[in-house]
Amino acid sequence: MTPAEAYIAERNAKRAAGMDVALHAPFVPGGEDLRLAGVRTVDGQALVLLKADEVVLVMPMDALSVSRVGRMKVGDRVVIRDGVVQGRARRRSR
Repeated sequence: MTPAEAYIAERNAKRAAGMDVALHAPFVPGGEDLRLAGVRTVDGQALVLLKADEVVLVMPMDALSVSRVGRMKVGDRVVIRDGVVQGRARRRSR
């Protein structure tokens, strides 16, 4: 079992036990409105938690993504491209 799978299983077990925990699922590409929900380290693997509607998506991170996420705040919009965190979604202002 990978660290991400272990974390998802643990959180969903707590949810099943009646705790107020959002549903956790593995990250799948294609989500548009992703928000940073946090970062966890499980068995030495850094995981990013991304909030999409009412589900928390869990994705393993590489070193580059860890440094980018470290500069972000919980609730910031996140862009994922090819499995790498690109940073905050930027708004164009004129």
